[in-house]
Amino acid sequence: MSGADLILLPELWNIGFMSFDRYRKEAETEEGPTLTLLRALTKELSCYLHTGSFVEKRGDRFYNSSFLLNPKGEILGSYQKIHLFTYQSEEAKILTPGTSITVIPTEFGNFGLATCYDLRFPELFRKMLDQGAEFFLICSAWPSLAWSTGSSSIEQGHWKIFPISFHPIV
Repeated sequence: MSGADLILLPELWNIGFMSFDRYRKEAETEEGPTLTLLRALTKELSCYLHTGSFVEKRGDRFYNSSFLLNPKGEILGSYQKIHLFTYQSEEAKILTPGTSITVIPTEFGNFGLATCYDLRFPELFRKMLDQGAEFFLICSAWPSLAWSTGSSSIEQGHWKIFPISFHPIV
């Protein structure tokens, strides 16, 4: 990681996406251990860091939150996942969806923040573009193919085709 300009961590990396029983009891505030550690690490490495996401507690609500830190360890902005995943997931039962779009200016350009399942909703990205986003930082916790319950050949095709759909056709 030494010499990196930007580090991007995964979604819910500190407890695991499917660890729903841990969401409430291990939720943190901005002043909690995860963000405190990452702020110190960012200063030490002198780079931008997208924190991935962790379960953030705000009052009596819980969010799938991510933060962008500058090389001084300062919080430039945060994003709370808007589109919560429901298929074989308790995310939407436990967490509150975010309501704000986040675009953050940096020396590299304007970063729009999103999380995993948000990729399925192009209007979010159109709105970020309208707000000046030049790049998208998207932390994800992609499910493994072993997690599937239907036809594996169809689902494997889905995971192969999905990333290709983001490349422009020339």
